[in-house]
Amino acid sequence: MVTAPWLIAGSIFLAVAGISSLMLVWMWRMITLYQPVISNTPLFTHSKERYSSRDYQRLRRFGLIVLASAGLLFALIAENVVNGGALTIVDQEIAQWLHAHSTTMLTQCLLVITHLHDPWVLSPVAGLITVYYIWKKRWYAALSVLLVVQGAMLLNLLAKHSFQRARPTFDDPLITLATYSFPSGHVVASTVFYGTLAALLISQKPRHHRAIYILPIAFVMVILVAFSRMYLGAHYLSDVLAAFLEAMIWLVLCLTPLWFKRLK
Repeated sequence: MVTAPWLIAGSIFLAVAGISSLMLVWMWRMITLYQPVISNTPLFTHSKERYSSRDYQRLRRFGLIVLASAGLLFALIAENVVNGGALTIVDQEIAQWLHAHSTTMLTQCLLVITHLHDPWVLSPVAGLITVYYIWKKRWYAALSVLLVVQGAMLLNLLAKHSFQRARPTFDDPLITLATYSFPSGHVVASTVFYGTLAALLISQKPRHHRAIYILPIAFVMVILVAFSRMYLGAHYLSDVLAAFLEAMIWLVLCLTPLWFKRLK
């Protein structure tokens, strides 16, 4: 029989999946309809045409819907975590089930995935990408990578220290970490990293067929990172879901004003 906590957790999970789908649609439309400013355009160039575009206004409103939905759901998850709500019961049950069904081979594979996506690995990689775009004089691309990726990691540190949630505990843990758990830093870092990278790759030669395979690949990589953190016992389900939402909020806030101008 499905209990009330599982019904609540399932509803929250479906809501996060729905917002994630909206986010993918928003990125798809924004990238395919608008040309990112990654050429030799002077930094902070103002274009009245850009802000008066009807299409741009519609997409901005769509982004605001994603932003508001993600913000409200993040607040709901945070309230559950702080007050020990129904979602935390499901957190414990899923964490214990995953730990009980761990295998040596899967553990080794997921350790590789999780270590490759450590924020302290992705941060220098993002720094190198920023330097590359500066060298190519693609100022908006460089500013976007710097602000989106590095800014999200700083935001996540502030969130962790605000909530100060302890990590899952086990008698025989697969990994041991002394830092806080909520929201997941790995998921935030990988979401903003792959989201920004996907937009950059698609935008260099705007074509629909590039978005068709690049966005799903980026999405699958983020899901793998999220699962690895839960499987290894580093995070609860709510940590991962909140991290998705935090990253989506930051992506919308950063990409909307920085990246797009109306196609001539």
